[in-house]
Amino acid sequence: MVAVRLTAVVGEDRRLNIVLPPEIPVGVVELTVKAVSSVDMEAANAKRAEVRAKLLAGGILATEQVSSPDAIPLTIAELWKLTQPPPGAKPTHEQIDEDRGER
Repeated sequence: MVAVRLTAVVGEDRRLNIVLPPEIPVGVVELTVKAVSSVDMEAANAKRAEVRAKLLAGGILATEQVSSPDAIPLTIAELWKLTQPPPGAKPTHEQIDEDRGER
């Protein structure tokens, strides 16, 4: 079973348009929608502000736009392709075992 967790915004028309990554097979899927409470969002935003302040104080918060204003965003499929290992690469679990060494 392939599972993907997504975050989306439901508009006033109560419609949700989602582009799924290619690893989701065609066919019947189970969809669960969970509304995020405003308390959860406020807590997340407060934590985000705290972390941003620390990064800014440390001089490591990126505050400038690094891409060209006329840059074309990558599609979901293109982003997904970037996460895939190159052809012939060792599986991730083998790389992890090599890094950890003998147990």
